[in-house]
Amino acid sequence: MKRPPPDLVLTNDQAVLLMNAWRRLAAMLAVLNDPLLSDIGGAVREFVEPALRDLDTLLEAMSPAERRQAHRSPAAWHADFHRPPWCRRSP
Repeated sequence: MKRPPPDLVLTNDQAVLLMNAWRRLAAMLAVLNDPLLSDIGGAVREFVEPALRDLDTLLEAMSPAERRQAHRSPAAWHADFHRPPWCRRSP
């Protein structure tokens, strides 16, 4: 996979969007990692895992300071698996 140029510059808003997209996709994979959803999960992973790899490549181009700033942004999204809708429901 081609790496982004080392001089890639993202605005703070773009960095937050990038981090939020990565977190949402990762959270979706965690939710789908339920044996009862294995058929659906396998189909979704076929599309989600490549998206996560692409986002990882972009994240690697960000400096650690940029990642920390995006992580602490008021607009940053973080999954909370202890509250609905992220709690797993019993069948």
